[in-house]
Amino acid sequence: MSSLHYISIDGDDIGSYIEYLVLKNDIKNVGEFSKSIVDAMQWFTNQMQNKLGATVVFLGGDNSMYIVEESAFSYDTLYVKLKSNVSIPLKRLNINAKACVQDAFE
Repeated sequence: MSSLHYISIDGDDIGSYIEYLVLKNDIKNVGEFSKSIVDAMQWFTNQMQNKLGATVVFLGGDNSMYIVEESAFSYDTLYVKLKSNVSIPLKRLNINAKACVQDAFE
């Protein structure tokens, strides 16, 4: 029997960037940036489901969590794929893959 991994994705600095745009009264770019986050998370969710058979635990803004079979998961491949296919101007993107849901959420 294969064990499970809980994978969490967290795009840091998203909220502060949106706040920055709002404070600049740059409503057009707030909307475009928000759409880029939604599109990127949808792309990533599709990849997780179609390539790894992942189950979605939750999706919200720049955060998401999935469950995958350990045998289907490769952290290095996942990270490289995500960074090369998602054009979100993030300073940092956190990806945690742990056997325990609490550890993955950190």
